[in-house]
Amino acid sequence: MTGGLPEEPRWYLPGVGERVRLMGWRVIYFLVLIPLLALMVVVPILMLAWWKLTVIAVALPVTAGTAAARRALQRRKEPFCIHCGYNLTGMADGHRCPECGEKIDHWEIEEYRRDPHWFIRRWRARQQLPAQDQAFHAGPKPRERSADGT
Repeated sequence: MTGGLPEEPRWYLPGVGERVRLMGWRVIYFLVLIPLLALMVVVPILMLAWWKLTVIAVALPVTAGTAAARRALQRRKEPFCIHCGYNLTGMADGHRCPECGEKIDHWEIEEYRRDPHWFIRRWRARQQLPAQDQAFHAGPKPRERSADGT
């Protein structure tokens, strides 16, 4: 514990190889770029003449591929540890992950699966909240006087 806040746990995010495996056929979005980039190197004048078509031909696959890579974790069907990625098939709530020792909560796993980046931001924001039994001043803050007396 540092500064009264709990230490942030390690979060599981799939690596490049696992994202490619989870994307499945959607990896084709990135494979479309290889011939386009080769064509841009070989015939740059042609690409400059058709720059609008080039932008569309590159932007659409990159956008679709990036979105598919970001949603790759949603395609993982089995329950997994949100801290280490270990497959938790057959384990009940309240048990600990055999890989990292963190507590298992299937509701948290589903929340994490929807959008891990949002889940992590929300966890960090919750750590900044005061404890429920901790009193805090909710009234107006007294105004400090400025140096010129106003």
